[in-house]
Amino acid sequence: MIYTCYLDDSKDQNQTKLLVSAGFIGSKDDWVSLRLAWNKRLKLDGLKYFKSSEFKMLEGEFAKFRTAAYPPPQGRDKAQKIRSDLQEIVRERPRIRGIGVSIPLAQYAEIYDRPESKGLLPSDPYQAALASVMYETVKRLRTWTEDSRVAFVHDESEDFPHLYSAFAKFKEANPETAEFIEAFRPLDDKKHPPLQAADMIANYALGIGIKGLETSGGMKLAVSEMNESIGLLAHWSKKYMLSVLRANLIARGKPIPLDIHDFKDDYKYTHR
Repeated sequence: MIYTCYLDDSKDQNQTKLLVSAGFIGSKDDWVSLRLAWNKRLKLDGLKYFKSSEFKMLEGEFAKFRTAAYPPPQGRDKAQKIRSDLQEIVRERPRIRGIGVSIPLAQYAEIYDRPESKGLLPSDPYQAALASVMYETVKRLRTWTEDSRVAFVHDESEDFPHLYSAFAKFKEANPETAEFIEAFRPLDDKKHPPLQAADMIANYALGIGIKGLETSGGMKLAVSEMNESIGLLAHWSKKYMLSVLRANLIARGKPIPLDIHDFKDDYKYTHR
């Protein structure tokens, strides 16, 4: 069986705090069912697609909810009802599971600037998050079945060629994982409900992640929405990034700096 994992990215407005790669994995039958229900729900309110940024600002497809026909707070309440109904469509399909990885940008830049990091970590932290999601997706897929493969689909953009290059490098560096990956291709999120669902979970993970970064208790992914649909949300802490650097240095037979010589390779907070 070929599963499909639909992915999207999300970053804070100034792209200085956090980035997320996240999405949902499901079978062909799961996605056919979701597409029908998703489009039917959007059609009820005359919407062509769902996009988190337009939902938040009541722009684009959600602009109608800022008109005189929807005086505050009716427009916001209506938009929230649509989003909640779409989340319920995902929840009603329990075999569709969410997965995501977040990376704090300041801490990643700090690790990347270390002299021993050159050539070992990607300059674009999103490529690191995407590779991590692919690894974790295959890891979980193999607990379901040994005979299945997964195809990854990402929202198309100008950056997709660079993402595909990162995908190719990931497969080359991880041959055992690559055996279970079928493809990586772009699609238009405005035409494909699974990518709209990926946009929803990526944006949600970004929001709770930023809240976690801004609290004194540190990164705590306190998931409330879509809780039943999310299988994994992982956060790259500074210690985990250093453990990734250490693992790469070991794999290439390079010296290990004293400050990370005794690091373990399991520093990562996960929602589940």
